[in-house]
Amino acid sequence: YYQTANWNLHGLPTEQVLYAALDAVLTYDIAKTLVPKLNTYKMAKIYQLLKNVQPAVVQMELSGMLLAQDQHELMIKEWAKADAAAIKQAKKYIPVLNMNSPKQLGDWARSYFPAATIDAWPRTPTKGLTFNKAKIAHLAKDPAIAALLEHKKYYKLLSTYGYPLHEFINPVTGRIHSSFGIGST
Repeated sequence: YYQTANWNLHGLPTEQVLYAALDAVLTYDIAKTLVPKLNTYKMAKIYQLLKNVQPAVVQMELSGMLLAQDQHELMIKEWAKADAAAIKQAKKYIPVLNMNSPKQLGDWARSYFPAATIDAWPRTPTKGLTFNKAKIAHLAKDPAIAALLEHKKYYKLLSTYGYPLHEFINPVTGRIHSSFGIGST
């Protein structure tokens, strides 16, 4: 309950203050056990490095990144226009309903390419034909694949860096605040 409670109240309830204090007590208890192990496992230098980088990482997270939304909007429109042109070009060769459907693309490829090309085609872990950009780039000499790769490029830009990016803009700061895991993989 207290994790989602309002912590901005003036004069927090005693139970809420005790809950917050428990974090400090538990952190201290855990540190008493873990800090001696830093030397045992020769991790003291790494710990110190991570501890030293923490203020810079916190500053980056708090500062966030300003997104010039008007310029971003123009970029999205350019990408959408280029994607529409790529789809139009691809449709000349690839008459599928969904250019992002591996099944539909696989069915098309089997009817378009010779059997030898299909036999050598890169596969997914489930043995289907892959249309991963990097894995089919060597086939880009074919105009259909070149057009498909052009669409995939703009589709990726739009789906990752287009309008979905707006969802990450903090309504208070107007910035995108990333979260960095220090020392994590």
